[in-house]
Amino acid sequence: MNADTDKKYVLTGWADNFTGNDEINDRLREARVNGVKNFLVSCGVNADQIEAGINKGNLEEAFGENGAPLDRAVTIQLAK
Repeated sequence: MNADTDKKYVLTGWADNFTGNDEINDRLREARVNGVKNFLVSCGVNADQIEAGINKGNLEEAFGENGAPLDRAVTIQLAK
């Protein structure tokens, strides 16, 4: 990220929908994605390169049953 400052990245916070409620899970999603963004910025990544958001879906839907642990994560993708 530091080596190619022309690229932008999309960070997405996830939480599984099988535990907790929407309010708690949204708070977890936000905390996760903001924690990763803050860490990257502390490592010298320009904050303008990062778009941070949440997704209320489940990664398990995209990756099958093996994706369930990913629902407690932050994904990073190259912005389109």
